[in-house]
Amino acid sequence: MELNNSYKFNRISATMTYAVALGLATLVGCEQTPVIPTTPTADNGVTVPGGTATSETGPIVRFTSPNGTTSVRDDQVASLEFSVDTATDATVALFLDTDADNENGNEIDLAAGLVFPAGVTSASQDLIAGFFPYGAYIVKARATDGTRTNFFSAPGIVNVVPGGGGAGTDDGLGGLTGLQLLHDSGKPQAINQRVPFIDTWHVIDVADNLAPRMVVPIEFNQDVELHRLQFYVFGMDEPRSKRLEIYSGTDENTVGERILRLDVQNHDSRRNGWWNNVALPEPLALPAGKYGISYHAALEFTEHWAGNAPNGPGFVWVSPVQSIEFNRGGAAEFGFSPNFGMRVIGKFTGKGAASARVILPDRRAEVAEVALAEHETGDFIEDPTVYRYDRDKLKDMRGFHVVWRRASAIDR
Repeated sequence: MELNNSYKFNRISATMTYAVALGLATLVGCEQTPVIPTTPTADNGVTVPGGTATSETGPIVRFTSPNGTTSVRDDQVASLEFSVDTATDATVALFLDTDADNENGNEIDLAAGLVFPAGVTSASQDLIAGFFPYGAYIVKARATDGTRTNFFSAPGIVNVVPGGGGAGTDDGLGGLTGLQLLHDSGKPQAINQRVPFIDTWHVIDVADNLAPRMVVPIEFNQDVELHRLQFYVFGMDEPRSKRLEIYSGTDENTVGERILRLDVQNHDSRRNGWWNNVALPEPLALPAGKYGISYHAALEFTEHWAGNAPNGPGFVWVSPVQSIEFNRGGAAEFGFSPNFGMRVIGKFTGKGAASARVILPDRRAEVAEVALAEHETGDFIEDPTVYRYDRDKLKDMRGFHVVWRRASAIDR
């Protein structure tokens, strides 16, 4: 079902409490097998299991870290230290929780399927803080030997906090701390010192009967939560209306079904190329799968999308007018492999999908060592917002303006 301008975005199924009082330190005790002797810790009186594991008690997990309140910045990696005591082979899963309930649905998997032999084994697990929302977490373990399943918690808590560092050098990148780079097409590349841009818009140009749109395929191998998208574009030096659309099921055979349309009013453009940032009003949760992204402006000349990035499937779905169905276009139609400059920023939400926070690469265009005959890159246009139409070429392009801009003219 399509989400229109009401912006009724999908929400993540289990909403977490991001800010948890540090008073959680008094609540970190989890359900444990009563027959296991316990010894209070020195810092806050929370009990940790003692004794020796037997077939009757089942496996025991003892955490040594975190002990007390440990603050970890979103650009850091913490080490969780623990040991596993078991009479037979045991399997351990580690997870983070915001409360003392082990199975109420708000748990975040950290590691699963950790196998330990009989005896006592010391172990550690990295916690990449940038993957998790800010707040305080109890570190827990679920241990089973196939007969008994026991839960344990660390004697301290982990508090994920903002690092305060910059996330990149692009304009408009505030608020990216703690997020991840889910997709990156790479910087657009130059051919003969020129970068190809496509003019896209959706209000019909009456003179030429055009309203060109493109849907760029993208695939996520894990469940994701979208927060922002960035497009390598140029336009006029004034705010204009822009439109973002997301399609589901986009692949080489179909454009898919549109599931979201977001119109952004008074959105900045810039005459020289840059990564233009579009923030979603609310995060959009998407399961792993194939999708399509479309970004364009209301009017002609307002938004030009760089189409020669190094990464991508080498095709897009295109339509010159809204009343005409989408057709697949590739290098034969565009004159270059159409991989459009796009970055997707958010969070991986799949189980065990920990990944570092977003660190955005340089925004400048690459100058690729690619040599083509001069006529293959078209005529250089001094002012890319004023076109000298080649009607035959325009017809071949199914209603798209291709502007080859000198790489030296792109904002650095």
